[in-house]
Formats: sequence, C-alpha cells, structure tokens
Amino acid sequence: MTMDNNNNNSSIQDSNKNEIGGQGDGGDDGGLPLVQCVARARIPTTQGPDIFLHLYSNNRDNKEHLAIVFGEDIRSRSLFRWRPQETQQDRMIRGAYIGKLYPGRTVADEDDRLGLALEFDDTTGELLASKATTWDVRNRTLVRIHSECYTGENAWSARCDCGEQFDRAGRLIACDHEVASGIKGGSGHGVIVYLRQEGRGIGLGEKLKAYNLQDLGADTVQANLMLKHPVDARDFSLGKAILLDLGIGNIRLLTNNPEKIKQVDHAPLLKCVERVPMVPIHWTNSNEGIDSKEIEGYLRTKIERMGHLLTEPLKLHTNVQSTEANQTQTQTQTQKQMNAALSSTSTLAI
Repeated sequence: MTMDNNNNNSSIQDSNKNEIGGQGDGGDDGGLPLVQCVARARIPTTQGPDIFLHLYSNNRDNKEHLAIVFGEDIRSRSLFRWRPQETQQDRMIRGAYIGKLYPGRTVADEDDRLGLALEFDDTTGELLASKATTWDVRNRTLVRIHSECYTGENAWSARCDCGEQFDRAGRLIACDHEVASGIKGGSGHGVIVYLRQEGRGIGLGEKLKAYNLQDLGADTVQANLMLKHPVDARDFSLGKAILLDLGIGNIRLLTNNPEKIKQVDHAPLLKCVERVPMVPIHWTNSNEGIDSKEIEGYLRTKIERMGHLLTEPLKLHTNVQSTEANQTQTQTQTQKQMNAALSSTSTLAI
C-alpha cells in the first residue's frame, strides 16, 4: 500500500532517527560506512536515455558522492523510505517518486499515467521492492565504480584515460550490445558510482605536484611515494554502501583493477559476478581514443606496477622527438631522489 501523511507515526520516526544509514541503505554490521541519498533528479542527456543523478552524504567524509543511475526503477532505499511528517510534495521535491514528474502531479508514490504505485511497510516506512516497480536485486547489473578526475574529465588530459572510461561506461550501460568489443551492454540499466576521490584519493593539488614529478621522470607510483602518499589512497567501501542502498546485489564490474574486484565483494549481499574489461579505445582503433607517450607510460605503470588486467601489448609511442634525450641528466637527478624516497618505503601498497 502507499502511505500518506497520517502514516508518519512514531514507529516511522524511530526507523528514521538517524539521518544517515541503517540496515538496507549501506549501513550494516560489516564495517561499511553509513550512506544516505539526499536527493535524486532526472537528467535528460545528449547521448541517449535519461539518467537519475543521486547525491549521497555519509558518515566517513564530508564529500558529496554521486550515483549516476540508468533505469528509473533502480531505487535508493534511503531516499524512498518515508520520513517523519513529510508530505507527498516533499517527496517529489527530493526525488522520491515513481515514474516521471509533470506539471500538476500531486502524489509521489503513484503515477496515474503509468498505472504504477509503490508500496511501503506500514511500521517502518521502508520501500517494499516489487518486481513491477523496482529493479530486482538478483539481476546482473552493469556497474562502474569511478573516481573523480578533473583533469581527465574536464581538462582534456592525455595523461590518463579516466574521461574515456567514464564516457564508455555510460555508453555500455545504455546499449544492448557493443559490436566492436562483443560486450553485452546494460540495455538501459546500470550504475556509475562517482566517488569524489581525486588523484586516487590524494586530492587535486597533490595530483598536480605528482604530474610535475612525472615530467621529471617519475612514474605514477613513484610520484605518489615521493610525495609521502600511498600508491592508491581510495576507499571503495563507499561505493559498496551506495550499491547496496540502490538494491544492487550481482554486479558486472567495468574495471581492469584487480583490487577493485577484490574490494567490491561484500558477502552475502554484494558480489562481482563478472569483470567487464575496459580496453583503451586506441588499442583497438588507431584513429580513435587517446594517443600520447604520457598515457602509454600511465598504462604501462598500471600493468607492470599495479597488476591491472590489460593484456594488449603496449606500443611504443613513435612521435617522441630526439630532443628528449637532453632530459637524461635531469631524469638521473630525479631518479636519485626517487630511490631515496622509495628506500624509506618498506612496503608497496597497491
């Protein structure tokens, strides 16, 4: 049954006494952070289907992490749970509605035009997931856990393929089948979890310093260690909590990172049932994708130093000018600095 204002009784207040978290919305006894979907909105796109952008708060950091959701029926449990004294208008404003908003609509929990209605537990106010209205937790869902990269997504950087991977993840989720790779798409259902963990968790300022060290001859691993940072400081537990809140149980994970595959499993609620590779576009089509000596070094380091699951042989960049030989002396000095930094690091945490 749907709920109205009169159902917002004390029992529902008890179930919502914490603004963040609770069993079923990313918080459990397994050590995951507690997450709360604050708002959701439909975003029409230039490339295909509408998406639903979800903004999350959590009890681990002060950042606003995101979930880019393909499929109206993938529902956040924390967003849709009834809250004390709220009205149907309140629910529509924060995005806890079924179907599509239109001028004059007054009820969030029912869409008369589609003939659909959500149901809730009378005591707790929790959403009761029905196959008619809500994506089944058992479905194999195409997922990308993506970390923020300002340079790759907004500054046209050829140092990494983060922007390329982000765009491709969206296209794969939207399509039925990618002909070039043979990958089965998400057919309009899937999630990109967008974590605000710039620079593998070290922040944009430190990442820019790392870029300068790379120009002096360091690779991405060495640069982080020279700046006294871990090789990878990201926390993927936030991504797991968000996926659980969205009712995702079996994921087809878009990644080359073995550590991400290992970290995403959270038995018995969340399991990676398939790894979908993210092969650089330029490796399969020389006329597309990113072609630079910087990205070749970046990918080589991922493969050789971080164990990323890429098997296509790297091609040496053929446009390197001979003048780069003049950098040898500077790189030698930098290498001495790197050796000193690395010698003080007993363990390479990958």
